[in-house]
Amino acid sequence: MDVCSKWGRGVAGDVDGKSMASLFRRNLTITTLALAAIPVLAPAAAHAAKTPAAKPRVVHIETTSKKRAVVNRALKVIAVTRRDPTKVSFYVDGKRRYITRHAPYRLYGRNGGLRPSTLKNGVHRITVRALFKGGRTESAKIRFTVNNRVVTTPNPTPNETPIQTTTTVVRTSLPPRTSTTGGSAPGTSPQVAPAASSSASASASATPPPPALWSGAADLGFGTWQIQDGPHNPTVGDTRVSLVDAPAAYGMPGHKAFSFQVNTAKDPGGSRAELSDVPAEHQIHEGDDFWYGDVLYVPSNPNQSLGWEDSNHALFQFRQQGTGSPPLLLTLNATNGRNALYIQDSKDYHPVVSGVQNVYDRAIPIEIHVHFASDPSKGSYEVWADGKQVYAATGVATLVAGQTSYFKEGQYGDGRGNLTYWLGAKRGTSRASVLR
Repeated sequence: MDVCSKWGRGVAGDVDGKSMASLFRRNLTITTLALAAIPVLAPAAAHAAKTPAAKPRVVHIETTSKKRAVVNRALKVIAVTRRDPTKVSFYVDGKRRYITRHAPYRLYGRNGGLRPSTLKNGVHRITVRALFKGGRTESAKIRFTVNNRVVTTPNPTPNETPIQTTTTVVRTSLPPRTSTTGGSAPGTSPQVAPAASSSASASASATPPPPALWSGAADLGFGTWQIQDGPHNPTVGDTRVSLVDAPAAYGMPGHKAFSFQVNTAKDPGGSRAELSDVPAEHQIHEGDDFWYGDVLYVPSNPNQSLGWEDSNHALFQFRQQGTGSPPLLLTLNATNGRNALYIQDSKDYHPVVSGVQNVYDRAIPIEIHVHFASDPSKGSYEVWADGKQVYAATGVATLVAGQTSYFKEGQYGDGRGNLTYWLGAKRGTSRASVLR
């Protein structure tokens, strides 16, 4: 295992006691390593005592990869700080991909990693910005080169189709001595591309969709979801959230879905069967920009005969921490002159699927992109359903001033046994990352 390290202004060297002691004086460290654990090195006390004081620098980078290595596992990227930041943001090629406010400050969460196979060939950059109390920021960068190549199995038999596999090669590119140095480590499993002719496979390879920042898919169980239903909170009435086999309408045999059923009305805690994404690191803050995606199924049996008792049945919402109506939610409305699946913002209702009868008995993929802001001049969102954009809005508040929000889905509203399903939401930085 090679460990490449460069840090400080004009300071470079092997990882020995003196240089490691200098490392621990830095404010911010990015550590890029394979998912396999490596030991943590600490300088001897004697060496630390002899190390002269150095002007604090932002970055120290370690990598377990050689300058050129075939990647077969995700890259683990962690920002390490001596002080506790209020927020750590990760950027890939200048685009923010992830925000966290809790240690460990790891790209894509506690078990996340960056897959180089999702990137185009060429040089890429990861930047970390840490915000501290008082408004001070510290940043760090690494650069690496990705080379996705297609390899076709030679000499297929007459009955075989050539099989393409994508391998990802990452080469560390070191910036000039006065800049932050960089490195990367093995990170991606080989991908199998669609069958194609050998001439076509030699020219290009299929690019997989970017990874979601978080997945609450039912296939993963309840995971970090917080369950809000009668068995977990009697004040919300005779309601239930269940993990079930995906209904046939999804066309996904062998997969799971969440079902949400509300059997009562006028309960003290509000009649609800919902899943809430409430971990602290998933809270939505001013200026955040995310996509959310899931697939809705509303069966006509029993809903058509039952009707919808409440004027609004919220199916997902971005819920503020305080009381009052959320600034943005998806609602099924079949009364008061409305008859559609709507997106409701702080101004009005906007149809997503017109006619409740057109919602029944089919899987409806829904994606929503939100720029979160309490200032109406800065907030915006767009909604996609059935593969096309159905509504977009600017100049609308998508957060409540002074409050964070969180995502929740299921069914909120008085019912008589009304039943709905979701596959489990995903959050990402692009529509492609949250599609099913």
